[in-house]
Parts: sequence; structure tokens; C-alpha cells
Amino acid sequence: MSTTIFTTSVNAENLFSRTKTVAFGWFEKLDEAQMNSYLSSLQQAILYADNGEAVHWSKNKAWGLTRILHTDSNSRGYCRTMYIEINAFKKQKSDVHKYCYVNSTGRWEQDYVRR
Repeated sequence: MSTTIFTTSVNAENLFSRTKTVAFGWFEKLDEAQMNSYLSSLQQAILYADNGEAVHWSKNKAWGLTRILHTDSNSRGYCRTMYIEINAFKKQKSDVHKYCYVNSTGRWEQDYVRR
């Protein structure tokens, strides 16, 4: 199995640094270690995972995965759509996010996902 690296620049760090803390209720939020594991899985998936591949994480009774659903190119660069699942506090959250790498700026940007 070969792994595709989608960019030589790790500018995904800045993209995910603005991610809000994941909350499951008023007092039920992922702690710092859990958030770091979650964000690490996002970065690992966006930069290194092949389509269909999942990056799993687990920390302090919270766990989840980030799975790359597909990658497509456009006139500006390419986009990766990912399924994200988080389990904590006996609850589950999931969502689909799309991030695009813009060749001209060398940066990742979050894009709109049609629902």
C-alpha cells in the first residue's frame, strides 16, 4: 500500500488551530488532551490518508475517527472531504467537512459542504 502525501507544506496546523472545543452539553467538553488527539487526527488525515482510509484517535475516555471520503481537484488546487466522528460522555457527534488546498497561497481553507 502506498501513501499519498497531499502537500509538502504543513499549513494544516493553522487551519485546525482555530477549531472550537467540541461540546456535548453545557459542562461536557473535550479536555485539552482529547482536543489535541482529535485535531491531530484531522491533520494526519488531510495530509496523509488515502481515500477511504480512517485515522483513529483515543484519549481519556473519548475516541473517534476521521475518514477521507474523497479527493477532487479544481482550478485552484484540490479538495478533500472527510467524515468526522467523536464519541465522549456516552454520546456521539458526527459531521462531514471539506477542506481545499489552494496552490497559489499554499494554504488549506475550509469549504462549504452541500447537504
